[in-house]
Amino acid sequence: RYPDATALLSELKTCVERSGVGFSERATDRDARITVAVLPFSSSGDAQREDLADGLSDEIGSALSVAPGLRLIAYASSRFYRPGQQRPRCIAAELGATHLVEGALRWNPPDEPGGVRVNIKLIAAADESYVWSEAITREAAQLVSIPTDAAQKIGAALGLGWKGDSRDGRAARTRSMEAYEAYLRAKDLFPGRFVSEDHRRAQALFEKALELDPDFTNAHSLYTALLSFMYFAGQSRTPETKAKAKLHAERAMALEPTSSWARAASGYYNYYC
Repeated sequence: RYPDATALLSELKTCVERSGVGFSERATDRDARITVAVLPFSSSGDAQREDLADGLSDEIGSALSVAPGLRLIAYASSRFYRPGQQRPRCIAAELGATHLVEGALRWNPPDEPGGVRVNIKLIAAADESYVWSEAITREAAQLVSIPTDAAQKIGAALGLGWKGDSRDGRAARTRSMEAYEAYLRAKDLFPGRFVSEDHRRAQALFEKALELDPDFTNAHSLYTALLSFMYFAGQSRTPETKAKAKLHAERAMALEPTSSWARAASGYYNYYC
């Protein structure tokens, strides 16, 4: 009956208008135009911890990914755009983003208060203006709290009316700073890279993180994804790898059954194994 989708939409509008209800664009469709890309953070103050900055950037993106009405550019794409290499609007245009998140991670000397400071900026691509910026300072042992805190503030600055997901916040917690550092280093190697040597290094780092904190849900979840991919890609296609992936997927669900990370782990296992 209708020659194309435009004609169908026109008829639907007419029907709704006749009903007296009125026709307006849904808020979810309007808000979905907000597309954010988190760029790799820079790092200074501790050469041995420079590789943690990329992992922290990815963690902030992961925390933002569950915000309603927001599209997030995959970090596997945005990680190649270092701040300062191009103008923000050029980076945003290539990634298809309306906003960029940039940041700098600084480790303070032991004799200074606040072990770590993260300067974060939310930039509007259209005019390259700062929508929001803040320096978040934490003791080194509290680094794990920064991604959720930053994501909540970014969501507020974008007017999303979103206060974060406490379930995923719990899943990201660990009582061990060493475990969190190992996890961030592993996350820098997977899923953003596809080299088997990097995946083996990530495997060792996930093992270390879970040895230090066996209840670290996000580490179980992402380790499940890594093992499942390694099994699927033939990097380690053995019954032991498949069984280990299943074990960590089940452990993640047992720890935080409502966490999107834990559910994604089960999805990875079911799809790849």
